[in-house]
Amino acid sequence: MVGFYLVSQLPGRTPLATAIVEADGTYRPSTYVNGDGVPQGEYVVTVAWPRYVEFDGQQIASDDQLQGKYADPEKSTLRVTVNGTSGEIAPIDLTR
Repeated sequence: MVGFYLVSQLPGRTPLATAIVEADGTYRPSTYVNGDGVPQGEYVVTVAWPRYVEFDGQQIASDDQLQGKYADPEKSTLRVTVNGTSGEIAPIDLTR
């Protein structure tokens, strides 16, 4: 799960846009409707990668495989700027 928090609105509890990452690492952020992207601005990005375990016949989310390193918008070091012309987001590097 990826969350985009406007820097100008921090501290904030709700991301402006969210996305689920696919197995190949791609994602389509949603702000107002599914897959509509992220409005221009500067964002703090949060990422949580839950491990799924089977419990009572169902898959449930367990611990974050990134150990919470990017889960808190007030502590995440991930930043992106979305400009108004392309709306594209550069790849997010989780190795920092």
